[in-house]
Amino acid sequence: MSNAIGKRIRELREKKSWTQATLAEASKLSERTVRRIEAGGVHPSAETVLSLAGALDIGAIELTALADQEPKPQAKSRLIIPRDGLELLNAVSGCHAFKFCPEATDDEKASDLIKVVLDFVEYGEIWDELSAAQKYDAGHELTKHLREFEAHGWAVFVERRTGTARTTDSNGKEIPLPNWIIVSLFLVSQKSFFEQTNKQHVFQTAKAGPSQ
Repeated sequence: MSNAIGKRIRELREKKSWTQATLAEASKLSERTVRRIEAGGVHPSAETVLSLAGALDIGAIELTALADQEPKPQAKSRLIIPRDGLELLNAVSGCHAFKFCPEATDDEKASDLIKVVLDFVEYGEIWDELSAAQKYDAGHELTKHLREFEAHGWAVFVERRTGTARTTDSNGKEIPLPNWIIVSLFLVSQKSFFEQTNKQHVFQTAKAGPSQ
């Protein structure tokens, strides 16, 4: 979707004889964001699509029409149980929507660890902008907290799901958003996970390495 929308935005911008800087100012986005969207290097959020559509004087549905004509894969879901902090941060980066799913607990230690993990996961929002050294440092530090989390009897699971999301424009018209990546982060006790899903073998298999 990002490549199709990026090409569409570039075509409409050039039709107006606008520079990327002009479009960025009109849409209240950074020039770097516009450049990355046109190059297909970033997935625009629903809010960004609406901002660009408004600046280009077209409907958001028209802007996404080209992407909507592309073949739509069926929704796909993949469970990832990260082996370290770097794998967790890679798993949550590059998504369009994010959902936190921490298990409720009266265990103060577990609650504190959940908060620490969630603080680190925010790196996923700027992951592509970090240097290799910054990624290594963040991943290394998070790994230490994950080890403590696991030793306390808890686990972190990530579900990456690709499908078609829906949003609406200012006129209430529904806008399809194909190839949308939605990430759900689960922080649960290992005992609870095994009891509720009866899939302990999934945990063991994923620890050996998530399937691609």
